[in-house]
Amino acid sequence: MRSFNYTGRKRISREHYNLSVSTSDGLASFDVNKLSLSSLGFPDNARIIIEAYHQLRAARFDFGTIAEQRDPDRSLGIFPDLSLVRFRIKVIDPATGRILGWADKIRPDRIDNNHGDYEPLLPVRSMDLDGEIWRINFDEELPVLELEKRLGDKHAFLADARNSALILPEALRGILLRILVIEKIWDTDGEYWQNKWLKFACSLNGLAAPRYSESNIDEIDEWVGDCVSRFARKHLMRQNFLALDEDGS
Repeated sequence: MRSFNYTGRKRISREHYNLSVSTSDGLASFDVNKLSLSSLGFPDNARIIIEAYHQLRAARFDFGTIAEQRDPDRSLGIFPDLSLVRFRIKVIDPATGRILGWADKIRPDRIDNNHGDYEPLLPVRSMDLDGEIWRINFDEELPVLELEKRLGDKHAFLADARNSALILPEALRGILLRILVIEKIWDTDGEYWQNKWLKFACSLNGLAAPRYSESNIDEIDEWVGDCVSRFARKHLMRQNFLALDEDGS
């Protein structure tokens, strides 16, 4: 098996590519809306490989060379949840196998599942939780809400106002505390998941996220609590929860 040498590779910045994923008639695939690599000084015969992956699943796609790009089949049928799929781009010297250029952990700019464009902040996954009902998994490249698989369809479960009211506010609280206290990130500028979650939280209360220090833990807790309360009120969680009880549902 050929090994790859990563030494001296060029970083391929986001301005040179644009990827999106979609589902049409039940078939998942991705599109390369932009792949402009000729200005980066790679040899014309360097091969372009795009890989899609999540955990142990991976798919490899050959896009030809710098001089002659090709359009291969781009099926993503092996991935059960498109929102968790990430991509990497490799430019490879065909003679030596050396990686000349590289971009990794690429999140597609658009996810279109025939219901408009969206990119979920919190993907949901059903799995065996060994006694737990739900939890937030931070081991991925973004937080994932995991639900016990015996609860049935994950979307139907969260569509129940009682379930979403009990889970989502606390999920939001846990994610924000993780970002601010454990990872010590407070900036909304950037493309990382932490920046996007903080931007979402700031849109709830209109206040900048507090910067972590040992002396302002109470301020952080108060800021997070205010965001969670506003989130719950915005989505009428208490009213919808109580209305179901009054209806005898």
